[in-house]
Amino acid sequence: RVSIYGRHPHEWQRLAHWFKQHRVYSDNVRWLVQIPRLFALYRRLGLLQSFQQMLDNIFTPLFEATMHPDEHPEVHLLLQQLVGFDSVDDESVAEPRHELARCPPPEEWVAEQNPPYAYYSFYLYANLYTLNRLREARGLNSFVYRPHAGEAGDPEHLAVCYLFAHGVNHGLNLRKLPALQYLYYLTQTAVAMSPLSNNALFVELTRNPLPLFFKRGLNVSISTDDPLQFHLTREPLMEEYSVAMQVFRLSSPDLCELARNSVLQSGFEPCVKRRWLGERYRQRGPRGNDISRTNVPNIRLRFREECLHDEIRFVYGGLLPHDIEVLPTFLPQLD
Repeated sequence: RVSIYGRHPHEWQRLAHWFKQHRVYSDNVRWLVQIPRLFALYRRLGLLQSFQQMLDNIFTPLFEATMHPDEHPEVHLLLQQLVGFDSVDDESVAEPRHELARCPPPEEWVAEQNPPYAYYSFYLYANLYTLNRLREARGLNSFVYRPHAGEAGDPEHLAVCYLFAHGVNHGLNLRKLPALQYLYYLTQTAVAMSPLSNNALFVELTRNPLPLFFKRGLNVSISTDDPLQFHLTREPLMEEYSVAMQVFRLSSPDLCELARNSVLQSGFEPCVKRRWLGERYRQRGPRGNDISRTNVPNIRLRFREECLHDEIRFVYGGLLPHDIEVLPTFLPQLD
């Protein structure tokens, strides 16, 4: 991940210049931009006058680079390597409750305190949605919203992300929210978990809910988080998999399924996913599985598919309504 803070409109240009100058580009890497929720600090320091100014600093350069790429070549190049936006902060810090209907619009939010998590998420998502429609119309790549949520703190964070996010990082608090956990399961919303990071900060390895979520069929994957802090080798992701295998007693098919989920959740282009998972990777169950590439048994994916179908039939009376949206990658094919 790389960071954009929203303190100044030239942040994107500086980041893009650094990105190009140091040749950060790699065919094997796609980048997320993390936006720390630090409006209150910048407001107290006099760097920002309103929350709208922060939003303008984050998104106006992106709209300009999309409309006029020749005038912003370095930003245009950087945006081709980005796949999504993250929102980060210490979730364990208690925040006051706000009645969202009474919250002022961004240009009138001038208080020296952070807006609520839901307020942040809505305006980040709304701007991303508009930016994505513009970029798609011009034949450019788009971005997903994939914030940190549920690592600690208010359960509302996970509920908000269910409405706005493509997926979440961590999601630990879903273990305390069975109804919301069920919704994440039904829609197969992505949950990327980092057991070693969680072990250092919030939840001991032996109490981590990853194996429970995995057994129940949630769309979970294993990821790293701050590897320079929490890992000891040059292969932090291998550390996560190795420790998870030993502590959670995961089998080889378990690890392969988690790796397959990771590819499906990732921001790599469809051509790359086809290379790794097979031509029909978008289809659910054994129809979308190339066992020679994924090493995941077809019978396991058939079991996952049938369980999900049964739950959806139970909820919707056998029919999937046409007025809801489900990510195409995970769209169940009901008989």
